[in-house]
Amino acid sequence: MPEVKTGMMGIFEFEQAMALKDIGHKVVYSYCDVRSIKYQKRFYFKQIIKDGVLVCGYHLPLGGIPKKLLRHIKYIYFKKIIEKIIDNDGLPDIIYIHFPLISLNKEIWDFIKKLNIPIAITEHWTKVQEKAISNSTQMLLTEMVSVSSAVICVSEQLKNSVIDLTGTQKKIYVIPNMVSCTFKYKQKEKNGDAFKFITVGRLVTHKRFNIVIDAFAKAFADNPSVKLTVIGNGDQFDKLKQQIDMLQLNDAVTMTGYVSREDIVQYYDQCDAFVSASVLESFGVPFIEAMMCGMPVICTKGSPIEEYVNISNGLTFIPDDIDGLSEAMIKIYKNRYLYKDKSISENAMKNFSASAIAQKLEDIFEGFIIKK
Repeated sequence: MPEVKTGMMGIFEFEQAMALKDIGHKVVYSYCDVRSIKYQKRFYFKQIIKDGVLVCGYHLPLGGIPKKLLRHIKYIYFKKIIEKIIDNDGLPDIIYIHFPLISLNKEIWDFIKKLNIPIAITEHWTKVQEKAISNSTQMLLTEMVSVSSAVICVSEQLKNSVIDLTGTQKKIYVIPNMVSCTFKYKQKEKNGDAFKFITVGRLVTHKRFNIVIDAFAKAFADNPSVKLTVIGNGDQFDKLKQQIDMLQLNDAVTMTGYVSREDIVQYYDQCDAFVSASVLESFGVPFIEAMMCGMPVICTKGSPIEEYVNISNGLTFIPDDIDGLSEAMIKIYKNRYLYKDKSISENAMKNFSASAIAQKLEDIFEGFIIKK
């Protein structure tokens, strides 16, 4: 269940559930949380109505037990959830699964198949994109792709990896992640030379926050009007803080640590451009959150988000090229009055808003879904 105390795990899936509900579908959101006792202290079943969506799930703090046993227990409780839903509401018209290789296992998948209900899956997992999955997981993915009525990926890169891994010839749809209405355009006051970049994400090696900081230093060390805000937490936090200290950028670069999704909007509203040097993304949700708020973005060439970036809303650079990123940041800053923030937001709405994504899903499902 996406909550602050769970790190908002499942938030993108739940927001899609709400979006489908908002265009007239009855939706039940189910989950089985098997993280260890380090993260959750007790076993319990949760059933609530949240924002008009029925939520059903088990909390099973079993993450540390042998994997084979964990998989079987997860199957038992996932089966219980589905049977509860069927007992209360009858057979659903469709079962729609996000992160199928993480959410399910072979036992759960075999049970769902036997229900003889149309299945749709959406794959987000970076390990699939990297083709870094085990042989058994690849076999399960191949079966899922073969059996499912609809297969969706969040990016073209992920789609191509699924095709390579499974050898499928069936149509795979690409639907990007959506952004909730929390992220929206708000007119900002232009304040002379003052300008703020923002970067957001888990502070881990492949996100390359060190590259962003080095490029910022190269571009703006002598320009006190330009600032950088780094939002996120992770194992690179202390190392990045030391980097900022060494570059004497403490007055220019702010590290906030973890910020809730609700509060992060306030930071977007105070900033002028989004920048990331990440070299591994299955999609890149912070980019589209920033665009929805009207900001131009900078991303690496070859990243999934690149297909949505053009001269009207941002720039790209070669991965790990500090000079290239520095030049892109300078160009964004010098041309800051040329970017039309409202237009950037409106175009992002067309691609990533809840209503746009829900309509794309309905268009795919309409061949086998019965509207309630």
